[in-house]
Amino acid sequence: MTILGEMIWEEGREEGREEGREEGVLRGKLSLICKKLQKGQQIDRIAEALEEDVSYIESVCRIADKYAPEYDEEKIYREFIKNRCR
Repeated sequence: MTILGEMIWEEGREEGREEGREEGVLRGKLSLICKKLQKGQQIDRIAEALEEDVSYIESVCRIADKYAPEYDEEKIYREFIKNRCR
């Protein structure tokens, strides 16, 4: 592989790692929100506990409510990403 090819390949790998880290953080937040919803916590309390904007928590809750009471985290994640990409 040429030096240019190696540089492009390494850049692609780093972008993939960064996307993976971002996905992990998002999935972690969604999981915590779902757990708090299952415990009956209110949106403003969840936002305060997670140090997030109430509007962000509300957007997640609108999606999560469709999957209550089980709160299928994979389905919530997919719908959240789909809505975010619009």
